[in-house]
Amino acid sequence: MEKIFLDAHSRIDRHWAIDIRAKLEVAIEKLLSTVRLTNTYSRHNHRDNGDDDNSSITTSDNEEEDYEQNAIVLAVRQDLAPALRALLEHGLYETNYSTALAVWGCFSTRANYSAANDTMHAWKLFLKYYDMKHGNEFANSPARKLSESFSLDVVGGKPITIKQCLLSGIDNIVKLHEKHNKSMDSCFKSFVCYALNEKKLVSFLRIILKTVPLIENYYQSWSYTKTTGFHDALHSLDRLTSIDFHLPINVSVRRFMNNRDLIE
Repeated sequence: MEKIFLDAHSRIDRHWAIDIRAKLEVAIEKLLSTVRLTNTYSRHNHRDNGDDDNSSITTSDNEEEDYEQNAIVLAVRQDLAPALRALLEHGLYETNYSTALAVWGCFSTRANYSAANDTMHAWKLFLKYYDMKHGNEFANSPARKLSESFSLDVVGGKPITIKQCLLSGIDNIVKLHEKHNKSMDSCFKSFVCYALNEKKLVSFLRIILKTVPLIENYYQSWSYTKTTGFHDALHSLDRLTSIDFHLPINVSVRRFMNNRDLIE
């Protein structure tokens, strides 16, 4: 009887995973469509104004550019990021009491532990990776701070690796948000924006999801990540890698403050 129940439960979980995966695909298509529409409109607008002097750029032109960027930001923060987060969280559970992450911001006011059946937030998984790889030591090392001061992509005379870029990104997002006491949702959305700007969203996710201790300790056997390796989703997300995104990652960006969904 118990086996029948578990089999039924597994089937439900698989169907749920398929539904979540489909929503991510829809979000990716929507973002691609928004980018294509924006690029088409921009080319058309620039062609119409091609013979005008630069001084002829008006407030209306700037408002149109703001609207175009606003549409892309909305597609990322309201559609892509939540869909990606939902898929990452399928079968992702907190399994032990831990205070190691208590020093970090981007947390809700809940306790730093969860019951075994509570879903772990995707951003918390990223923080666990950061902690496991001693990200704080790397981000605050003299060599890294010197490189950041001069905007150099080197650390200690060597080119910065994808892993180091990931650790720096997580560190930067936390520091950007801690003054505002923002939620893990806000941090995750900002991280997605950062990763898209860097053209490294797929690379970052692949590194985290290939970290065996994280997968073994926090993902259930029936989770989308464990059963598929997240390969299909990464393949779809890779369609975004070639796009030049310029998304705001700082929650204090005033340009978008009128729409709280962009920053929450």
